[in-house]
Amino acid sequence: MSSLLIVAPLLGRRTYVPASLAFAALLMTLANPFVLWDVGFQLSFAAVMGMALFVTPLEQGFRRALAPLFPTTAAERIVSILSEPLIVTLAAQITTIPLIALYFGRLSLASFFVNFLIIPVQAPLMLLGAGATLAGFLAPAIAAPLFWADWLLLTWTIEVVRLFARLPWASVETALDGRIVALYYAALVAWAILAATRPERLRGMRARLHTHRARVPRVGVAVVGLALAGLVWVSVASLPDGLLRVAFLDVGGDHAVFIRTPQGAQILVDGGASPTRLLTALGDRMPLWDRELELLVVSQPKDAAMAALPAVLERYGVRAVLTTGQPGTTEAWRAFQTALRASGTPAVTVSAGYAVTFSDGVRLEVLHPAARPSAGADPNETGMALRLTYRDAAFLLTPDLVAGAEAAMLRAGEWCGATVLQLPYHGSARASSPAFLEAVAPQVAVVQVAPGNRQGYPAPEALARLGDATPVYRTDRHGAVEFATDGARLWITAERGS
Repeated sequence: MSSLLIVAPLLGRRTYVPASLAFAALLMTLANPFVLWDVGFQLSFAAVMGMALFVTPLEQGFRRALAPLFPTTAAERIVSILSEPLIVTLAAQITTIPLIALYFGRLSLASFFVNFLIIPVQAPLMLLGAGATLAGFLAPAIAAPLFWADWLLLTWTIEVVRLFARLPWASVETALDGRIVALYYAALVAWAILAATRPERLRGMRARLHTHRARVPRVGVAVVGLALAGLVWVSVASLPDGLLRVAFLDVGGDHAVFIRTPQGAQILVDGGASPTRLLTALGDRMPLWDRELELLVVSQPKDAAMAALPAVLERYGVRAVLTTGQPGTTEAWRAFQTALRASGTPAVTVSAGYAVTFSDGVRLEVLHPAARPSAGADPNETGMALRLTYRDAAFLLTPDLVAGAEAAMLRAGEWCGATVLQLPYHGSARASSPAFLEAVAPQVAVVQVAPGNRQGYPAPEALARLGDATPVYRTDRHGAVEFATDGARLWITAERGS
C-alpha cells in the first residue's frame, strides 16, 4: 500500500487509500490465504483504514469547534499541532478498539493518553533507527550518535507505556460478541462507500511549515540541549548503583533470572523458550552500550531452560557458560551447542562445590548436582541449584528440581538458607518439601509461572507448606519481579500489582 501511495503521484494518478489498502490486502492473501485470520494483520488493516476514513472529518470537526474560541490562524495551528498525536490516534482507535476488545478481552482506558505522548516521537524514532542502521554499514563512528539519540526516544516510549500500565484503571476486562463487531465493520464499510460516492472539490495544499530563520538556531540548540540532558540522565540511570539486583524475568512461565552485581557484572541463569521475550527483558535491563554477559548458566538440558539461549549467544558476548555437563536430546539443545561453538564461548562443567566470587563480594555457588549427571538421568533430579550471596542477603535459585534433588542437597550437608527462594519446579506439589523449606527458611518466595497454565502451578499444597507468613511473588500476576539489596536491606519491585 505504501508503494501505491508513492508511485501513484509519480504517474499523475489520484490515490484513494481504502482502495489501495484493499488491493494490498488482496496481494497479501494471494501470497498467504490465511493472513486474513492473523490478528496483527487485522489490527494494522483497521488502523490504516481508520486513519484514511476519519482523520479529515475529525480535523474539520476540530476546526469548527475551535473557530468560536480562536482566530482562524490560531485554530489552524492548533489543529496542525494536535493532528498527529490526537486526531490520528482517535481515527485509528475508532477502527481498532472493537478488535482489541474481541480478541484480548480487555479495553485500555489509558491508550489514548499514552498515544498522545508517544506518537509524536515514533516517526523520528523509526527514521533515526533506519538512518543509524544504514550508517553503521558505512561509518560506525557516525552511527553511534544516531543510535544514542534513537535510544533516548525509545526509552521515552517504553517508560510512558510502563508508567500508565501501572495505573489501576489502565485497562478493564470486557466481553464483546463477534457478531456485533462484524456488524460494526459492515456499517463502517457502508458509510465509507457512501462517503466516497459524493464528489468533493479538490482542495489545494497549504504550506504547514513556516520557517523563521531567526528562531531556528535557538530552537535547534534548545532541542539538542534537552536531548543531551535526557540522554545523560538515562545513561546515568543505567549505571551500576552499588546494589545487587536479581530479576526474575517474565518469559512465559519458564525459568530465567538476570543478575547484576553492585559493580556491574551481569549473569543470566537460564532463558526460557521464547527468544523474543528473553531478548526484550535483557534489553530492558542492560545498558545500551553493554553487550556482554560475564556468565551464562544453563541449569538443565531442557527446552524450557535453554531454547531461547542461542539468540542470546548471537546478540551478546558471553565470557563463560556453566553447565552440569549433561547432554540433551532435543533440537533446542543441538541448536544451543551449535551457537556455542559458533560464538567461541568456553563452556565449563560444574558440580557442587564450584563457586565464582566477584570483586564486589558477590558469590555464586553451585549446591547441586554432586557430580556430572549421566546422559539418561532425570534432569529434574540432576539440575543445577545455585546460592547467590551478598553480605547478609542470599538467593536460592532452583530450576525444575523435585523433592528427590532437595533431599540430596540436605543429605550432602549443603547450606541452603536464603532470604529469597525461587520456588522449585514452578511451585509443583512434587517439590518444596517441608524439610527443604525448613532448611531454607525464606523471607520471600518467587515462582515463575505462566498465566492459566494447565498444570495448575503453583500447587496449593506447595503454597500451604510455605505458610501464610512468607509473601509469594508470581510472574503470572506480578510480571517480572526484581530484588535489590545492599546486603542488609531488601527492596522489591514488581511490574504489575503488588
